[in-house]
Amino acid sequence: MTMVYFLWHDNDPAIEEGELVGVYGSQAEAASAIARSARHPQGFSIDAHVLSGRVAALIGSAAND
Repeated sequence: MTMVYFLWHDNDPAIEEGELVGVYGSQAEAASAIARSARHPQGFSIDAHVLSGRVAALIGSAAND
């Protein structure tokens, strides 16, 4: 099972969707990206998702290149 972590930033509560900041291979990497934004750490959220099937195989293959 391959996990990815989407890092979102919601700057304006009036907007339904936040801005996708990045996709990371671990929760620690996503949290590190938040820490690098130390001037404005509010409004970030991390969503974990399981990749399955072909997408996970493609990512695994690219990581081995």
